Amino acid sequence: MSTDDGPEVAEPILTARQRRAPILLPVDPSDEELARDWTLSEADVAEALRCRGDANRRRFAIQLCIVRKHGRFLSEYAAVPTRVINRCAEE
Repeated sequence: MSTDDGPEVAEPILTARQRRAPILLPVDPSDEELARDWTLSEADVAEALRCRGDANRRRFAIQLCIVRKHGRFLSEYAAVPTRVINRCAEE
């Protein structure tokens, strides 16, 4: 039993510095990087298909992969390499 009187406070997942740092995506990801970081499971694809419109489905898939790798959302889609967009669109 804990001797603390107050509730336990969880540590933040990302530090303030990590939250402010830009997400750096590879300009020309290798096939290995695409397979490791930009592959969706069947459940991921099913969830993305619930989004209306191809553009929304692609953005959802990209955000899902980015959140898994970086722990936060991407704010600038212009930074997403073409190979990554094509990879997410084909799944």
